[in-house]
Amino acid sequence: MPDPATSFVEDYERREKRLRIEDLNTRIDLKRILGSRGAASVTATYEGYGDSGNVTALAVRGNDAAIVPELDDALGERLKDFCWDVAYAEHPGFEIDAGASGEIRWNLQEDRMELDHHSRLEDSQPYPAEDLYRETPEHLKDDERFKRLVTRRDELVRDLSAMGVTSVIATYDAYGDSGNVEHVAVKPDNVVLDDKLRELMMDFCWDVAYTEHPGFEIDAGGSGEVRWNVQADRIDLDHYSNFEDSVFTQNDDVGRALLDEVRGDPDLYHVHPETGEITFMEDETPRDELSESKEDADATPGLS
Repeated sequence: MPDPATSFVEDYERREKRLRIEDLNTRIDLKRILGSRGAASVTATYEGYGDSGNVTALAVRGNDAAIVPELDDALGERLKDFCWDVAYAEHPGFEIDAGASGEIRWNLQEDRMELDHHSRLEDSQPYPAEDLYRETPEHLKDDERFKRLVTRRDELVRDLSAMGVTSVIATYDAYGDSGNVEHVAVKPDNVVLDDKLRELMMDFCWDVAYTEHPGFEIDAGGSGEVRWNVQADRIDLDHYSNFEDSVFTQNDDVGRALLDEVRGDPDLYHVHPETGEITFMEDETPRDELSESKEDADATPGLS
């Protein structure tokens, strides 16, 4: 009895191989069509992130590097879809989360395809700080903004203590040049802050983070948590600065290995002598089977 796991893997690999052959046939057909229109090269750029993406630019040039006449919509979309599939076959799932971008350069005359791919990576660097401003930092002694922050801290300690608040936790997040305090919780749970006091406290917690990490909301941004023990008047800050990195990979002859495999294995693949279309030999119907007898209506053998 065949091993189910082995059969599953073999079936998966067979399906994947057929998909790659379909892509190869699309490549062969597009090369023929584009060549008939005077095209010598194709350059496509693509971008993907947040679980979606597309080909963002497409240029088709002739031998003199001039742009060939604009492609009709159907052909243009087909070419874009093909270029996306080429990138996706090399880097499956690249559009997830931080995503990736890249460029495909296709020399139609040599049928050589180059792919430059940049995978983006997102990460963060922690910057914990304890008991902020117990003593004034040297570099902030003459900072007017910091002086106002200290004054507001004293006022908030007074107002929060009067309401019975013992502690405050505020979380914040920022990127792309904007951000805000997203959540504020106070202890005990039964204390309800009025809108004005809540806004003052949110602004204060944001300014605490911003004083420690000025400009953290720019580009990839940052996030964190302000923990304020009101009774002890102690502020701790856990800040995370986000950053992006990228990994560059290059394939200077996309699909060449599969093309060589097809040409080197005539027992498995059939290449049409005129169109170049590739099929699997197991899909080819032998000529002597075309006149094979079939059972007729009375269940006796009969010629079809």
